[in-house]
Amino acid sequence: SSRPGAVTCGETEAADVRAVDVALEPREVAFTVSGVRFTVPQPGLYTVHNAVAAIAACGEAGCRLEDMVAPLAGFR
Repeated sequence: SSRPGAVTCGETEAADVRAVDVALEPREVAFTVSGVRFTVPQPGLYTVHNAVAAIAACGEAGCRLEDMVAPLAGFR
């Protein structure tokens, strides 16, 4: 990030926390962050963006990516 203390997220190469291999399905989305695959049972690209923002925030709080997979998979 260009601002001290800021963490960027999204799909661009410049993002600190980046979603790749995004799959948009009628009832869910799936994507990969730093080699960890996530599935969220909500449709829409906005779901990817919101989930990646949550992943970035939780990562800053010390959560491991692997520990975020199940909670996001159970999101309703």
